[in-house]
Amino acid sequence: MKKSKDLAPIAIPHGPPVESTSEYFKSKMESSRMVKKYPVWDVARPTPQVLMEHARRDLMEAEEKLAIKREEEKQNRQIMDAKWEELRAKELLLKESFISFNKFIRENQEKRDRAERKMADDNEVLARKTRETEAMRKRVAEMEEVKQLMEKQVEDYSVYEDYLMAVVQKYPEFKQPLDVLNRYEALAAAKATLADRQERDLALLERARQDIAALAEDKKLFIMGLNNTLAVLRVSGATTRSAAASSSGSWRWLG
Repeated sequence: MKKSKDLAPIAIPHGPPVESTSEYFKSKMESSRMVKKYPVWDVARPTPQVLMEHARRDLMEAEEKLAIKREEEKQNRQIMDAKWEELRAKELLLKESFISFNKFIRENQEKRDRAERKMADDNEVLARKTRETEAMRKRVAEMEEVKQLMEKQVEDYSVYEDYLMAVVQKYPEFKQPLDVLNRYEALAAAKATLADRQERDLALLERARQDIAALAEDKKLFIMGLNNTLAVLRVSGATTRSAAASSSGSWRWLG
């Protein structure tokens, strides 16, 4: 005969009993909290009327719960509608805020662009003014040099001014130094005119001398030609006379 296996063997604690007391009370408390279930054949079987009553009661409870749920749903719907309305208002407000913010950003960008353009124009004007100021400083420095040079020339030429004043004081026909300068310029112009005229007359005389020299050379050559012709004629005349004398002697001898 095969011995059956014990499915719930009893665990015998080892050690002194005092140490197992806590385990005992713990297992007792857990066993008191366990739900006791009985076999199906020990439960009383309900009748159809009881089942119907249970079903009606469950239905009433379900309808009451459904009504409560519907009321809760209605309240939740109202709350959600209110929240949706609030969200829509917030959305519209946010859209308006976005539009206002976008407009603000655009206006700020336009202001920034205008400010940058104005800054660029101001920088260009500043650079131009700086260049003009530098050029003006150079011009002022040049004018200072010219001023110093002119002051030095005035100081150097003051002796001439003193001389002109002495001339004006000595000769009553001059009222001021400018009259002396005008007289000098007139005399210088007359001298230049006379020099030009003298140079022109000398050029005419030189041309006349050259013409006379050329004419004298031509006449000299002409006279030399005449002398050559005269010499030839003399030789020819002498030869002719000699020939004539010889001919007359021969005729006399023949006679």
